[in-house]
Amino acid sequence: TMSSCRQLLRTSARHRQKCTASPARDVLVFDGDGVGPEIITAARRVADAALSVAGVRGIRWIEMDGYGYDNGLGVTEAHLEAFGEVGVLLKGPLSIPAGTSGSVIEARGQAFTSANQALRQLFGLYANVRPARSYALPWPTRFGDVAVDLLIVRENTEDLYCGAPEVWVDKDTCQATKRISRGASARIAEYACALALQRQAERGAPSLVTAVHKANVCKQ
Repeated sequence: TMSSCRQLLRTSARHRQKCTASPARDVLVFDGDGVGPEIITAARRVADAALSVAGVRGIRWIEMDGYGYDNGLGVTEAHLEAFGEVGVLLKGPLSIPAGTSGSVIEARGQAFTSANQALRQLFGLYANVRPARSYALPWPTRFGDVAVDLLIVRENTEDLYCGAPEVWVDKDTCQATKRISRGASARIAEYACALALQRQAERGAPSLVTAVHKANVCKQ
């Protein structure tokens, strides 16, 4: 519940003041709605098991309910404050309602098209980082000789995620804003290059950065 989460946050803050190294890493949990709770439960089991096998410090999960559209709230100031305090969040997916009547979020004096967008914009979560790697299997497959090791970095706050309201041109046509700025483009490019250099240093092999864009269509 909200009250129990606040109590855990206060306890966590006092613990960090007393200890130079916490025995467990605090991670905030928003289950989300729809399939979110099922996914988050499985993810937590995997994380706990992996950390146990690796013999490193575990995670203290701080659960906070109410994040999602099942209750009509989306995200509240209490969620934002908790995330700002803990700094690490395991978040389940949301079933964002179609249209604008049930999905618009008012937070900290701003309007957002969804709870996800509110978190991204308010906390500057501009980089969506998704690793994709193949592993050897004990049985043959069609792709057994293909080694895949990708790290996909996607800009998360602009383009069609900028949150600008759609405009109905007529009853059959809706027009959306695809916003791209020089600053956000440079920021995500620098982040991707920094990750590539880090991977190169760790593996002792060159890393390649590929830029995927729409410059051939968006001429400006």
